[in-house]
Amino acid sequence: MLKKYAYYKHIGPYSLLGQSSDNMRAEIQKLGLHSRLPYIEIYGHWTEDETKLETELIMAID
Repeated sequence: MLKKYAYYKHIGPYSLLGQSSDNMRAEIQKLGLHSRLPYIEIYGHWTEDETKLETELIMAID
């Protein structure tokens, strides 16, 4: 169970997940926090329209 975590919802192509993850880490650092493992990606339902793909990003923080 995660005691503290950051949550972000990425909407768009999977190829941009790395960019969203980097943005998430940058925001966490701006708040004076540190990202930790685990880092979890939860993929939504598949659609051929990549602009509608949803992925939930969950990152442990302290």
